[in-house]
Amino acid sequence: MSDSVWVATFAIACIIIMASISEDTIKKLVDDAFLKYDLNKNGTLDVKEVGILMNDCMRRKNEPEATIEDIEEFFATIDTDGDGKVTREEMEKLMRLTYRGQSPMKK
Repeated sequence: MSDSVWVATFAIACIIIMASISEDTIKKLVDDAFLKYDLNKNGTLDVKEVGILMNDCMRRKNEPEATIEDIEEFFATIDTDGDGKVTREEMEKLMRLTYRGQSPMKK
């Protein structure tokens, strides 16, 4: 199997897996994120907590840390009601979009 065929096969497998992720799995991922990153245990994530989450993800991908501007832009995107905090519902919406291969980032 050539490299390009392998890559295409792998990409298709990833799409199938992402498309079939269950609501229970999304809820579990969000629960895990809130357990780890809701530092003040108030049931929501503020911009600082989202920044910590974001930079943990960047480190896992061996990417440089996000700038304050990047964090604020990302936060504004997922804080869909603009109340200054990210709820579990908003995080679940982000996860659904991400696992469907759709960008949650505003243009």
